[in-house]
Amino acid sequence: MNKEQGFSLEHYLGFKYNDEQRFISYFYQLQSVIGLHPQSVLEIGVGSSLVASYLRKLKIKVDTLDHNASLNPDIVSSVSSMRLA
Repeated sequence: MNKEQGFSLEHYLGFKYNDEQRFISYFYQLQSVIGLHPQSVLEIGVGSSLVASYLRKLKIKVDTLDHNASLNPDIVSSVSSMRLA
């Protein structure tokens, strides 16, 4: 793995990455976000895209940010180099 490029999508789709604790984390992330009734969300770190996909099915606009272009985020950037206006 190249640190600049990050992991491939296949890394994020296996049960080694998506273990029970991670699915519990997904549940709490979704519960928290949905409870806020947002119109839009910025997800930092694309990973398996499970959370973004779920939110999009609920008609919530999701933009994704990741430094790993191979994961096809909407914004390719490192969080530490984000410019906030």
